[in-house]
Amino acid sequence: MNKNLIIFVLLAVAGTLFLIPNFYRDRGGIIESSYYQEWQTRYDRLVIARLVKTRQDGFLSAGGLLGLGNVTKWNYNHATNKQQYSYYLEGRNFDSYVTYESNPGFQGFLYSFLDKTLPLKGEQKIKFFRGFTALASAMVLAIIFSALAFEFGYFSGALMLLYVAFSAWMILPAGSIFWNLWAFYLPFLASAYLLFNASRKEIYNPIKIYGTIFVVTLVKILFSGLDLITTVLVMISVPFIYFGIYNNWDGKLFLNRITQLGIAL
Repeated sequence: MNKNLIIFVLLAVAGTLFLIPNFYRDRGGIIESSYYQEWQTRYDRLVIARLVKTRQDGFLSAGGLLGLGNVTKWNYNHATNKQQYSYYLEGRNFDSYVTYESNPGFQGFLYSFLDKTLPLKGEQKIKFFRGFTALASAMVLAIIFSALAFEFGYFSGALMLLYVAFSAWMILPAGSIFWNLWAFYLPFLASAYLLFNASRKEIYNPIKIYGTIFVVTLVKILFSGLDLITTVLVMISVPFIYFGIYNNWDGKLFLNRITQLGIAL
């Protein structure tokens, strides 16, 4: 490993460690405690209910979708939310299950698999799921921080990291097993790396670039549906604009590549 790569990795590791406390449990107290707990429960309950359903009837039951147990229609009642957790922790089965059809629900597959394989108790598993998600989110954003520090200077990278670490709307979904914040930023990171690598090697491989972007964007959709998808697609496009200017692409070349990107997306 050369010196720059070592520094890049060390910055990413330091950034991850810096983000983890707030991403996992808002240790900095940025968000009012009761609202933080209510927000997490309101969304994560769908995944917890899926864990019960998978344990009860298998991975593909109810189409593998997230949902709510022991209800006949959708609601946000505190009692309903609490019941999803109690049934999971007590190892009980649902009498009914209403599916959440606005999301492919791959969170359910991932955490149900971990639920079946980890030799931990219920509460410990939930903490592990949240910790795993917070770590993944912190790692993706810390790598972006490290890249910004190298490309635009340490001050620029530090400002980005501080904003992320203390922003309520980054902290709230960072450890949520429903939202999986890492999936929202993974496509942007992939786009930036692919174009950086193409610029460094002076080889632009459209099949590799658009194919990879297609796959990582699909991962985002599988884990969080079309929520905030416009923002994600714009983020993916930003590196194309940056490297188009940086590498002096002419108008025709830029239009061709951004059109191909749009088709892939």
